[in-house]
Amino acid sequence: MIDKGRKRSTVDRYLYTVGVVHVAAGLPSPSKDPDWPVKWKKLIRRLKATGGHVRKQAGELDMASLVTILATLSDSPRDLRDAALLSLASDTLCRESELVAVRVEHLHHNRRRNTWSLHVPFSKTNQDGGTPDYRFVSQDTIERIRAWQAAAGITEGVLFRPTGGRPRANAATDVSLLPQEVARIFRRRAKAAGLDHAGTISGHSARIGSANDLAESGATGTQIQHAGGWKTDRMVTYYTRRSDAGASAMERLRTTKRTNQL
Repeated sequence: MIDKGRKRSTVDRYLYTVGVVHVAAGLPSPSKDPDWPVKWKKLIRRLKATGGHVRKQAGELDMASLVTILATLSDSPRDLRDAALLSLASDTLCRESELVAVRVEHLHHNRRRNTWSLHVPFSKTNQDGGTPDYRFVSQDTIERIRAWQAAAGITEGVLFRPTGGRPRANAATDVSLLPQEVARIFRRRAKAAGLDHAGTISGHSARIGSANDLAESGATGTQIQHAGGWKTDRMVTYYTRRSDAGASAMERLRTTKRTNQL
């Protein structure tokens, strides 16, 4: 698979699957063999030679990008839906599968504080729903959601639904966008808004952009982890490495020296 150009993440997934199948069959996993670590190091060198170790990160949809896109949208039903989808994705850092699973009933209003939140019943890191997961939702996002609801006549059930085309059975409450459609919507809107990195946009782009916005505003790794529903800080560190580069020890050293020289 390495010789065929597969990426490191794909090869890692193959290794995991091979191990699971062996264990299920009552056999030891090949990756537990004493000779495997040496073999794997050799394979890693071959992987690096093919460039498969380089992991490509999706382009960001940060706050500035979001504002640019929203400025291009009209009050047509599809534009209202996409504005609400983009805005909610930016606020909550939800994954594609979590966004399309949002129901009207998941939005909660705290009347004492006049704030809104989104209940995420299940997620990649909370598959059994055992951990309560609530994400912040801004007032601007709520207004965009209400505008979409009014245009589409949505009072309950799935929030983000297809527009146009043939009517579908149970469309009143049950038919949602597919997870892969989220990426297409984000990419299409980014291209229409003239963003120069539109071709790199994915369904995770708002998640990455908001993580970096939080990092640049001074949020801690733990706060970002909680905001995005990450189980550990590993992916937070990976996503925010660009922002962290601007707040590194070297950045502080150069800034201090420049200030002293002035």
